[in-house]
Amino acid sequence: MASATALDLDPFSITVNRIAPGPFLTDLAATLLSPDQKEELARNTALGQWDDSKKLVGPALLLFSDAASYITGRTIVVDGGYIAW
Repeated sequence: MASATALDLDPFSITVNRIAPGPFLTDLAATLLSPDQKEELARNTALGQWDDSKKLVGPALLLFSDAASYITGRTIVVDGGYIAW
């Protein structure tokens, strides 16, 4: 979807990108998941851990900055290697 929208908005010099977050230990996840479920999800990341949602700030800042002016139609996956596993 990002790539189709990027093509539609390219004539207006608008870039379209998205961030796909992986497992982050938010308040909701901390209360809904059992300790075993949390451990299982952590083991299923390449980095072997949950992380804080503050780790999304860097990729967001990149996309909001001029450094990303030539990036469009992309999805940046921030998941500690969850989908790589």
